[in-house]
Amino acid sequence: MDKRTWMPRCRQGAAIALLAVLAACGGGEGGGSGGGSEAPALTGSFFPLAVGDRWVYENSAGGAPLTVRASGTRTVDGQSGIVVLTEDPTDGSVESVYVVTAAAVRQVPTIGSDPLVTAIGPLDVMRFPPRAGDRWTQIDKTIDTGTDFDGDGRQERATVRSEVEVIGLESVTTPVAGFTGSLHQRTTLTFVVQLTSVPQAVTVVTTVDDWYALDIGPVRTQIVTASQGMSETQTLTLIGYSVGTRRSDTVVPTVRALTPAEGDAPR
Repeated sequence: MDKRTWMPRCRQGAAIALLAVLAACGGGEGGGSGGGSEAPALTGSFFPLAVGDRWVYENSAGGAPLTVRASGTRTVDGQSGIVVLTEDPTDGSVESVYVVTAAAVRQVPTIGSDPLVTAIGPLDVMRFPPRAGDRWTQIDKTIDTGTDFDGDGRQERATVRSEVEVIGLESVTTPVAGFTGSLHQRTTLTFVVQLTSVPQAVTVVTTVDDWYALDIGPVRTQIVTASQGMSETQTLTLIGYSVGTRRSDTVVPTVRALTPAEGDAPR
């Protein structure tokens, strides 16, 4: 879900933004809570995902609504996953595949994924059962970005560290409804690129807060990106959904057929 922009201009912003997409999804490598007594499990389906499900979001940055839909299934590395399309009328479609298990919802790179997504590798979107206070390291690695950020003809490497915290249950208000008992999860991602043209490291810190409503899924995402003394905030808010048997009254309609068909004269 390409939700945000960052860092030193042009190709830099477009490429690094893909990492924030991963951050907004939560979980990854590592695990466990911060220690001490374990909080009670937060029960319920906070991330339902089945073929035919659809969510529509408005973007605080403006532009046409963003549509996310589960379009089909695909086998990746021997596991059956659900194909999810994020459709932006301005930027086109982005495809992801999610594998759902008893332990987590995991996003897995596929053939044709962006090099940054492939370099990061599989990521847990959510771990089950979620517990308030849980913290874990999502990513901690150095990667080949596959991208020339500073335009000198050489590709940069980057260190990526991401930490996830389950905040707990909260109420969220959206244009379609108010959702009580929504799971609030926060991801803090630090991305450091050592530029090859100059002895300078560029650091981008993105904090992503996601709220997941019971039996609906993601209903609100707030992204705060800070770099080079500047910051930017962007919010995605649910304005329509069709999830299982649940449906809002404001799902943006789509054209399925034309009668008479285009090119046919009325009869």
